[in-house]
Parts: sequence; structure tokens; C-alpha cells
Amino acid sequence: MSPPAPKAPRSPASPVSRAAQPSVSLLLDWYHPEIHAGVVRAARDFGWNLDDDRCRGHHGRFLPQDWMPDGVIATTATDPVLEWVRKVPAPVVRVMDDCAPGSEGEPADGLPTVVPCLREAGQMAAQHLLSLGIPNIAFYRYYRPRNDNAVFPAFMDCCRMAGIDPIILDFPKAYAGIPHSQWPGRPARLDWLKEQLAALPLPCAIMADDDRFAIDVVTEAIELGLRVPEDIAVLGVMDMRLVHQRLPIGLSSVNVNLEQVGYEAGRKLDLLMRGENVNRLTRVPARGLIERKSTSTYQCDDPRISRTVVRIRRDHAEPLSVPVLAREAGMSVRALQRAYSIHCGESIRDALMECRLNAAAALLRDTDLKLESVACESGLGNATNLCRMFKKRFGRTPGAWRLKMGSV
Repeated sequence: MSPPAPKAPRSPASPVSRAAQPSVSLLLDWYHPEIHAGVVRAARDFGWNLDDDRCRGHHGRFLPQDWMPDGVIATTATDPVLEWVRKVPAPVVRVMDDCAPGSEGEPADGLPTVVPCLREAGQMAAQHLLSLGIPNIAFYRYYRPRNDNAVFPAFMDCCRMAGIDPIILDFPKAYAGIPHSQWPGRPARLDWLKEQLAALPLPCAIMADDDRFAIDVVTEAIELGLRVPEDIAVLGVMDMRLVHQRLPIGLSSVNVNLEQVGYEAGRKLDLLMRGENVNRLTRVPARGLIERKSTSTYQCDDPRISRTVVRIRRDHAEPLSVPVLAREAGMSVRALQRAYSIHCGESIRDALMECRLNAAAALLRDTDLKLESVACESGLGNATNLCRMFKKRFGRTPGAWRLKMGSV
């Protein structure tokens, strides 16, 4: 008995019949567990049969050749995957920008794409490092941005608008004219990075293209005997939790909402498989900056004020008050208030309230806690105070704000 003939590829113009459970393939040659989780959530919500057996680290191997799913979600970080998805006769949605080396210099293709808003992340990062009072700011650059939705140009623009011209640790410039595929491996890159860090003026706050490169900065700085964050404060992007576990200290990072990127890719693909039109590009807003130990510092001429700023940012949920902070600083209440205002440009009470309201906003966005619990966890005391102060700061009630953020 002869084997059955293989299933003929389906025309991408033909919508999938909803009577059968659609088969969707996930290919991530640039693997992010957060994106994977978002696609899994979409598969459950939209009723797909998700094939994610080949989703991790393809780099051209084991790409499907003799079968075809009803739809594909993929990254295109490598040339073989990009070539494969461009030929797929089924709806395809790309997550993250095309960064396959072979496509450098090509005009943007028409592949429907979902990306995090990296420009927004770069602005958040710059504002955070500028707020630390550190006189020297640097950027460790590995990627060559292909469009304006990139961390590096946004970070540089924001710093320059504040009158700061960051130092650039420019790895692509060091290997200008050499194809990306021929750049040296990680050991040589780390040696180069250590030399660059050793030449930085201290103290310095440094931003990296993403968390993986930020972790390299931390490890090489420690090898040089530098203190993190006192000598060098380090900030990343993407908030890659698995990557963070390599470090002995917490890494501050901008959470660009990668899980939602995966989910929005699923939403877009589901529409395509139904035969509907979609926008070519979707940018998912960043969730916000998460401050951890690697940037828990503040530099000014008065170490008592530096300690007070760090205490407020780190422990705002505690029952802090101006008298308590003054006692810890060894100053009178009036002296601390005056010195804090001079160095920081705001009052202690305003700084405490800003930290607490931002913490409340994050809890409303990221958890299902009731308002009383949100108020307690953020240091705002009770739900009545939370509602009053939150509406004054954000222009809407906590419930309305949570509903709005849940729809993003």
C-alpha cells in the first residue's frame, strides 16, 4: 500500500476553515521565553493547535520542508529562517524586527510584524540614568539600528536634550567594514569590553542594547574591581528573567512587554487566517522600567542626601516620613528638606508620593490585587487615599486606569 500523498500547500489568500482547529507553527531563531508564553496564551484563546517543538534556536536547521501549517509566527534573526518564511504559502507574522545579516541594506519587506516600542524604552532608560545624578553616562552598543524604533538613537537624543553627550562603547565601529558574520566571538568581545570599561571616567552610568550585554558589563566591571552600582550603574532592556539569574545582583531593566508582543502576533495571525486585512506593523508599548540593585544609587555632593534618595526609591512602601529620614541622615527636618530640595529639585514628600503612585500603577497593571492591597503594598495606606491621590496624578480612578492598561 503506497503512503498517502503529502498535503498540498494552501494558498495564503485562502482563509482557514474554522471548523477544523488551525495548525500554527512557532519558529524562534532568536528565542525569548516571554514571547513564547504570549504565543501559547494566544493559541489557547484562539483555539489553535500550536506546534512549538521547533521554536528554539533554529539557525537554519530543521526548518519544515515537507509540510505546511495553517499559519506561522517567527523571528527572522538568521538568513535561513528569513528565506524560509518569505516562501511560506501560508499567513506569516514576524515578531521583532528583521535582523537577518543578509537583509542589511534591503528595503523593508511587507511581512506583517509585531515589535516592542524600543524607542520608548530608550527614552525611559535615559530618563532613569539621568535621574541618578551621575555625571558620566555611557552606552554599550552592539546592534546597528535599521530604523528609528531602536534603543540607541532614542537614548542618545534624550540625553543630548538634557545637555549630556554620552560616551559610546561602539563595538560595530570597532569592526567597521567587517561583515557581522565575521565579527569576533564572545571571549574576544568581552576582552574588548573590559578595556573600554577600564577607560571610563567614574562614577559612570551605562546603558546596554539589551540585558545580555548589560550582564556582560556587570561581570566585566566586577572583574576590574569596580563596585556596582557605586562606581558603575548598569541598565539593560527587555527584562529577560532567565538571563538575570546569571548575576549575583538584580539588574535594572526596561520591561518592553515581550509576552504581549507574542500575544499580539497571535492576534494578528488569527485575523490573517480568517482572511482579514491587518496593519503591517504593530508596536507594543513598554510596560515600564524596573529598578533593581544595579542602578540603586544616587550621586551628589552630600552623601546624606544620596543615602536619603536611595532609601526613598528602595523602601517607599515602608512607613517613611520626613522626620524618620531626617533622623537617619543625622540632620534636622528643616535642614534635610532644604538640602534635598536643592540637590533633587523636589520635596521629599513629592518624591515619596511619586514613588508610591508609580508602584501602585505597576501593581494595578500587573496584578489582580484589590485596591486595599494595592494601597498597602505601595505605601499609600488605604484604598481611599489611593483613589484620591491616583486620580490627581493620573487623571483617572485606579479601576479605570487598570481597565485601560488591560486593553493595551
